[in-house]
Amino acid sequence: MLSLNFEEAERLTDFKEFIEDLASYLKAFEESKVIQPDRTVVRLPSLDAVWLVMTVVDGNLDLFVSKIVSEYKQNPERGLPKSTGYTLLFKATTGEPLAMFDSNFVTALRTSSLAALVAQRLYRGSRGKLTVIGSGLEARYLVKALVSVLNVKSVSVYSRKKENRRRFVESLKEIAVTECVEPEKEVKDSDIVVLATDSETPVINGEWLNGGTHVISIGTLPTRRELDPKTIERASVVVLDTRKALEEAGDMVDALKKGILNKKRVYTALELLRGSFSENISQTDITLYKSVGFALLDCVATNYLYRKAKKAQ
Repeated sequence: MLSLNFEEAERLTDFKEFIEDLASYLKAFEESKVIQPDRTVVRLPSLDAVWLVMTVVDGNLDLFVSKIVSEYKQNPERGLPKSTGYTLLFKATTGEPLAMFDSNFVTALRTSSLAALVAQRLYRGSRGKLTVIGSGLEARYLVKALVSVLNVKSVSVYSRKKENRRRFVESLKEIAVTECVEPEKEVKDSDIVVLATDSETPVINGEWLNGGTHVISIGTLPTRRELDPKTIERASVVVLDTRKALEEAGDMVDALKKGILNKKRVYTALELLRGSFSENISQTDITLYKSVGFALLDCVATNYLYRKAKKAQ
C-alpha cells in the first residue's frame, strides 16, 4: 500500500492542475453513484479537543475514502501539532487498500482548491489585495490556491500572536506576504478577505468591507463564529461548499435563526459550477463563500495524489 507523508504529498501537488481536475470532476460526476454519510463528531470537552470521521464511497472513481482528523487546541502549548490524522484510500469494488495520506494535507488541499475555484467565478475586484485573518495551515494553503488562479497583487496576514504572523510570512517567501497589526485597516483596503480561524467570536466587522469584496470563511462546527452577522447580511450572494454548512457552522446557524440570511440568495458550489446560478454579480456586490468541508472532496484529492504518486514511481 502506498503511503505519503505531508512533505511528499506537497511536492507532488500542482495547485493549478488540481483545481482544474476538481472542476472537471464536480461538473461531470453522477451524484447517484456517491454514498456520503454524515460526519461523525466526537467531542472531548475536558481536553478541549474534537475528533472528526468522514467517509464516502464514490462509484464514479471506484473509491472508498475514510478520513480521521483530530484537533487538540492546547497541543501547541505542549509543543505538539494542533491537528493530526490519516486518510485511507481503498478500491470500492474489491476493498483493496490503495494508499494512506496525512489528513492535514488532504484537508488543506481540497478546502483551499474549492475556495479558489469558487473565487474564480465570484470575484469581481481589480485591486488584487488579499488579507488573511488566521495564520494556520489552511490559511497558508488558501493563499497558495488563490494566487495560483487569481491576479493577486499583494497579500497581508493578521494573527493575534506576532510569532505566528512571522512564521506565516516565512512559510510563503515565494509570495511575499506582509504582516499587519490593524486588521480593520487592511480589510478596508482589500477586495479579497480570507477568514481561516477556529474563533468562537467574529474576527471582522462587516462594516469594514468595501463593495466588490469577496469573503472566504472556512470556520466549521456549531461553536465557531468567525463571521459576523453584518458580513452575512451585506453579502448579495452566499455560496456554500455544501448545504450542511447551514447546520454545522455556528455563524450560519445563527444567521438563519435571526432571519439575517435569506435562503433565496444561497447557492452551493456545485450549483455555481454546473450553471444552476441565476445571479448577476456587479462590481460593487459583496460575495461570501462558506466552507465546512465534505468527504467527496477528500475522495477527489486522494485520487489526485494517488495518481500523481503512481506516475512518479
